[in-house]
Amino acid sequence: MTDSLEQCAGFALMLLFYVPLLIAYVWSIVWAYRDARGRGKPPVLVALLVALLPPWPLGALIWYVFRPSHPYYIRPHSHYPTD
Repeated sequence: MTDSLEQCAGFALMLLFYVPLLIAYVWSIVWAYRDARGRGKPPVLVALLVALLPPWPLGALIWYVFRPSHPYYIRPHSHYPTD
């Protein structure tokens, strides 16, 4: 009886750890796909970079750091006051 209870508790703890990790993994791939599409880059290639570059969060961080600026982002001119 004790062994089966320990196995159930171990399985529950494993689910509590791996399910959020899996959700974050899938979410990062979807985010990268949508972000690349909005920035005019090939979304499938960016999603594959995020999904397949080990270890997992490295691909998402690389895309976040090196992604181009958004085409609809308007930078203020230098003659506008910044204060």
